[in-house]
Amino acid sequence: EVYVNDNLSAKYFVGLAVDQKAPDHSTLTKFRKRLIERGSLEAFEEMLSEIIRIALESGVQFGSIQIVDSVHSVANVNIVSRLEIPPDARSDEISLQIVKCNRCKFESVAIYEESHRGALDSDVFDHYGYTIDQKELKELKALIRQCSEPKNRRCSCDSHRALRRKDSSGRWIRPGFNKDQRTFRMVL
Repeated sequence: EVYVNDNLSAKYFVGLAVDQKAPDHSTLTKFRKRLIERGSLEAFEEMLSEIIRIALESGVQFGSIQIVDSVHSVANVNIVSRLEIPPDARSDEISLQIVKCNRCKFESVAIYEESHRGALDSDVFDHYGYTIDQKELKELKALIRQCSEPKNRRCSCDSHRALRRKDSSGRWIRPGFNKDQRTFRMVL
């Protein structure tokens, strides 16, 4: 009930207008059970198809991999490997991560940046994912494996030198990649 009142996609799913209040939780539980019993997962698949259709009509362009998630939930993701990168003018801690979803086995690259600057309790965290093809992902994993000290941000090996490049706004640049990079913000 609280979740539906606070989440627009949940309101859309149960057929409520933005300004409508959700019915009590027992009604929603019965509704969800009835959907699953009668149509298995077809209702959810139809809803996803409708969302994709609306997105395409609205001009959203999908690439080979797209991740859009406005639902705050515990992710079932592991960090497969990581390489600590030296701090810069924006961040005190920077970590290049290869992440993998335990459910669908999707793998991608993420950069985690943390800044402890400013007032007490004003830490800033940024976590960005990068759309990347499988060939480049394999190359990055191999580059990280070549480093004997991936947790040492002061390491000067070839891997660290290749993977610590940044653009003028302070964003990480993938090796051999100089054009606009496609990123998506990851919610922690």
